[in-house]
Amino acid sequence: MAACLALGPAAVASHRAAAALWQLDGIEPGVIDIYVPNDRTRPSHEVIVRRTRSLPRSDTTKLGRFPLTTVVRTLLDLGSVVDEDRLEAAFESAYRRGLTDPERAQRRVRTCGTRGSPGPAALNRILGARGNAEPAGSVLEVKFIRLARRGHLPPFERQWRVLDREGLAGRIDFAYADLRLGVEVGGKGSHTGPAAEERDSRRHNRLTAQGWRVLYFGWSDVVNRPEHVLHVVRSEHARLRHAYSLHEHQAGDSQA
Repeated sequence: MAACLALGPAAVASHRAAAALWQLDGIEPGVIDIYVPNDRTRPSHEVIVRRTRSLPRSDTTKLGRFPLTTVVRTLLDLGSVVDEDRLEAAFESAYRRGLTDPERAQRRVRTCGTRGSPGPAALNRILGARGNAEPAGSVLEVKFIRLARRGHLPPFERQWRVLDREGLAGRIDFAYADLRLGVEVGGKGSHTGPAAEERDSRRHNRLTAQGWRVLYFGWSDVVNRPEHVLHVVRSEHARLRHAYSLHEHQAGDSQA
């Protein structure tokens, strides 16, 4: 706020500062990026002053008393100052919270173009890779998604709902629904306390009763042992695919 006031009424928080104000995943407060009109120059050791001639009023808003760029403009700018892992985590959290969605973001990318613009180009790649999938539920889920993409895992569904006679048995982070194979990141015991452990056990038992095999990986697995994670998922996927094919073949022989 002090930086915006010092730089004049047209100054707005942008890039990492705006992302931190919007509380987007993967962006910690600390760096102060401020957009100012192109004719304003005031160097500072504490503030990164970003001069621009192309900041339409539709790209700015207020969050409480803070003047800042809109969520979509923030994401477009963010791609030029952070890596795509953090940008994707930021986008997924914005989508999860209803601040934007893939269609709105893609429309804005098209209006500004991607040539010579690292931010829009990075966001365009992320939007193209994710398609219309459900939003990721956490930073760790985004890390797994990116790992699966790099490791060429078979495509899965996100946030898959499993129903039984009682209703919703559970929502699985990543699901191969045809094989009833699920992947959860964060760990089976990510919730602490007797009540949470009882809920987790009940959920796990209900999923098992519906024929689901669920793999669990923690932060250390996904971040520090990615090849192990890929190997386990690939192996289990192949095993179940073979088992289902064998079962279908035997069923066909029986009918014949």
